[in-house]
Amino acid sequence: LVGSAPVDSTLDRSKVTTSTDTLVEPRLAYRIENNEWGYFAELGTTPLGGEVSARPVGVIGAQWQGDGANWRIEGYSESVRESILSYTGIVDPFTGKDWGRVTRSGVRTDGWASLGNDWGVYGQLGLNYLGGENVEDNSSFTGTIGVSKNLNIAGFEYLSIGPSLNYQAFDKNLSGFTTGHGGYFSPESLIQAMMGMSFLTETGRSWMTHGFLGVGGQSHDQAAAPVLPYSSKDTRFYDASSESSVVFTARLQSLFELSQNWRLGTQAGYSKTAGYEDFGMALYFSYLFQPESGLDLADLPWIW
Repeated sequence: LVGSAPVDSTLDRSKVTTSTDTLVEPRLAYRIENNEWGYFAELGTTPLGGEVSARPVGVIGAQWQGDGANWRIEGYSESVRESILSYTGIVDPFTGKDWGRVTRSGVRTDGWASLGNDWGVYGQLGLNYLGGENVEDNSSFTGTIGVSKNLNIAGFEYLSIGPSLNYQAFDKNLSGFTTGHGGYFSPESLIQAMMGMSFLTETGRSWMTHGFLGVGGQSHDQAAAPVLPYSSKDTRFYDASSESSVVFTARLQSLFELSQNWRLGTQAGYSKTAGYEDFGMALYFSYLFQPESGLDLADLPWIW
């Protein structure tokens, strides 16, 4: 079912946008550091060139890096990149009206602290609002807690392994592709347990690599949802569902110092569950207004 999906209608699939290759996503970011504190801001838009008009996005926040601990908090708005509908928006093939282009806005914080003897604990919390063109408003909560053991291997700032537990909850199930839905995964509840390995190569050099590899399992429940949330006459519903599956994720990003002002960055990521498969790659350049030599963790963008 796609768009306004009248009962017993025949869908002309040639009128449904399923891919795009003409997008531009502009961003302007600024960061300043003062001893242990860093302050950052970013302003941009959702992709230019989609079916639905672009919307402003951005982030503003602060980060503290101390001996044996770090902490970050930020307010943000960002694209939901889970489908063409949620990311760029599409046109209802029955009415010709724009819909989709979902953004996630809210507050999130994360941090890590040493427990001694090469053990550490980390956590993340987020409160989010989600909305889009002809998409019902939604809200969500995310939280993660984990512990890790650093293996102290030469050539690495850290290489740690350990378990983590993640929880997510959404107020509404808007995972459908009919008008009023946003085409993004929105479980009523999700619990994910994972064993992971994360690493960062030595800092202070002209190149640096950061990565994560994890495998585990998850269980989630999706609530029943009306096919057309904005229609009081349509009585169709998507059924509630429950599913459990193995999950796998891998992320890798590298940064290279081309000069004291220019940096080259690369990113690659892959995730797999029973319900979806997601992968992406990126290449970017950054310019420093104040010349600097040597790379550290603060130089990596928090894109993931």
